[in-house]
Amino acid sequence: MHFATALLIRLHSQGFGVFIDFDCEEDDPRDRSEVRLTKERHVREIVELFDTRLNTLGLLVQQGSSYFGDDGFLALRLVDDMLPLGTQIAFTCNQPHNFTQWIQGQEVRNLDPELENVGEATRLVSTTRTALSSIDVENTTLPEGKRLDFGLGRYAELSGEEYVNDFLVPNFYFHLVTTYDILRANGVQIGKADYMAHLLGRVREGADA
Repeated sequence: MHFATALLIRLHSQGFGVFIDFDCEEDDPRDRSEVRLTKERHVREIVELFDTRLNTLGLLVQQGSSYFGDDGFLALRLVDDMLPLGTQIAFTCNQPHNFTQWIQGQEVRNLDPELENVGEATRLVSTTRTALSSIDVENTTLPEGKRLDFGLGRYAELSGEEYVNDFLVPNFYFHLVTTYDILRANGVQIGKADYMAHLLGRVREGADA
């Protein structure tokens, strides 16, 4: 690639790359091919991020269920004016759920925020992960943009990268962390290692440890 024809800058945010392509007058098809490949890797990394953290969410739900022994804990709140645990779980799943619909060209429809029991919560995490796995990450790139409607005539026009980086991922982590916090604040014996469970498969032991 010649810097005179294109400058590819890679930024890192939320654990995956954001790519910005600055084009000059000349254009080389090989450069376009390389940009497409980087965007495909971008989709793969987003899917992996969501999937591994959804696995963590499922483990947290199991730990909460084992500790409390009934479904009543889904009504717990971090503070009175925040939504209950069941809704926090549903909203965590809603971000990768909406990502899957959007990237596959489907109408984006939010999940039902009401979870009545642990079985529903567990199934929701599982079905969300299954839907993510249906994305053809080798041949899919991010759509150009997304319009967010907030009601009362308010809306935002975001690029595809902005929709992921500035809306879906921050919302995803907000509700995942709140789920963790509610469980921890109510006596469930979990710690940072449980929240960082996505790294467990990469932990090694050796002489230099």
